[in-house]
Amino acid sequence: MKTKKDIESEINQLLEIMKKDKVRVTPQRRAILKIILTKVKHPSVEEIYQQVQQEYPQMSLATVYNNVRAFVSAGIIQELNIDEKTKHYDINVQPHGHTICESCGKIEDVFMNQFNDLYSEIQELDKFNVKSMEVSFYGLCQECCEKIENN
Repeated sequence: MKTKKDIESEINQLLEIMKKDKVRVTPQRRAILKIILTKVKHPSVEEIYQQVQQEYPQMSLATVYNNVRAFVSAGIIQELNIDEKTKHYDINVQPHGHTICESCGKIEDVFMNQFNDLYSEIQELDKFNVKSMEVSFYGLCQECCEKIENN
């Protein structure tokens, strides 16, 4: 588990990336990044907003949206298009996939060497510059499978 010091260090590193793009670092941006790093795995903007309200009750949903868009543009978080209704966000921008439970909605990271290999092979194609890669596997998580078996 990450210590408070580790989390602060990671937030500072991510904000330094944004500073290089001439993006101002604000307490609100810091708070939003901290939530993405620690509170909810693959949160939606609405989930981030609910969490940030505890520390910054005056922050609007539009401010959260705008900051999340800035993080995506800076390449420090990844936008996931899991369904048509809600976008989710991932702090891990390295090539990897996701499992999505169709019952409870849980999203988990999947790391396999094949993702890195595939990403590298596609990058090597002439006349194509990969900006992002999204691989998702839909099904039922272990907990939901157990619930079905026990009923």
